[in-house]
Amino acid sequence: MTETDKKNVEFVTQCFTKISEAVNIDESLNDYFTDDVTWETHAPTDIPIGGVFRGIEGVRNFIRNFRETYHVESDTIIHVAAQDDYVYIFGNERVLITPSKRVHERPYCMVVRFHDGKICELHGFTDSAALAEAYSNN
Repeated sequence: MTETDKKNVEFVTQCFTKISEAVNIDESLNDYFTDDVTWETHAPTDIPIGGVFRGIEGVRNFIRNFRETYHVESDTIIHVAAQDDYVYIFGNERVLITPSKRVHERPYCMVVRFHDGKICELHGFTDSAALAEAYSNN
């Protein structure tokens, strides 16, 4: 990994830690994300964290939805790789979906792209059907 790759990995780790630990990141969103950032969780749009969130306000909405409905019990990063302007994270997490009170354990992959030292694009991949089921009240 190059020094830039290492810096990008550390940057992503710091940002996600602030988001998941309910640290007030609102004032520093512009420090982490470009103004035209796209955050896409490849999951049904009828769940609060599914779909495409655009711009700083979109990221703010994603974080609010995440914190209101999604409590991370454990998050194990299995592998991190970085190359050029991309960071790839493969992990497994166990979460409590608060609206349904269901525990959901799932593998995930995050692909994060950088532009001028900030996150400009993020894609989250997981078993979207299982995630939708975990949000379901059925």
